[in-house]
Amino acid sequence: MIAVAAATGAWASENGWYGAIDVGAHQMQNFKFDAGNVVGAPNFTARTKTNVVALARLGYQVAPHFRLELEGGYRPAGLHGVRSTTLGPDLLCGSPSPTYGAGGFSGACGHPQGGIDSWSLMANAIFDLMPDAKISPFIGGGIGALHVKVRANGQLVGADFPGAGIDASTDTSQTKLGYQGLGGLSFKANDRLNVDLTYHYLTGSKVNFVVASVAGGNSPVYSGRYIDHAVTLGVRY
Repeated sequence: MIAVAAATGAWASENGWYGAIDVGAHQMQNFKFDAGNVVGAPNFTARTKTNVVALARLGYQVAPHFRLELEGGYRPAGLHGVRSTTLGPDLLCGSPSPTYGAGGFSGACGHPQGGIDSWSLMANAIFDLMPDAKISPFIGGGIGALHVKVRANGQLVGADFPGAGIDASTDTSQTKLGYQGLGGLSFKANDRLNVDLTYHYLTGSKVNFVVASVAGGNSPVYSGRYIDHAVTLGVRY
């Protein structure tokens, strides 16, 4: 980037190339997924833990108020819990797995193993509302590719799964159309360096994945929409 800038003389504050790195925290919205028209297959909602998000950006300041950039991002998230939304009080439990009797659950339901991770590659358009001010608000949006990996391993336990439940697992990844909305504040440290505080709303087309179950070899295909909220702090040079 420095070589290109030196060759083109494009490091003026009103236009030119820039690079940026952002880190922060993200929380995936409860991931609701269903098995479509599969008779008897329960629908589920998965919750994940808050985790770190990391972004890298390469962009060009087209005009004082307008920027275009390419953004790559990584959002890991471990599973916190999976619950049925259509049948009885069914849960996907890790070890130790409880049993279900006439009085309800007996024993602790540990967190299932796995996570829902995503990688994104977005082309963003960003509007700086007050580019000459020390602190400038900005808004924008992006579109591109969203790669989601769903991993889960545990036992389905509840009224619909007698005894100690049945084993269930998935390990599937898919790349879909993704899009996001952006908004935040930019602090101008000097003519070349900005500090960006940004909110990101990321989603995309529905993701499909197979849940393998020991019971009768049943492996329904589930689908759900990935939605994520993140706040990052970054440096842009």
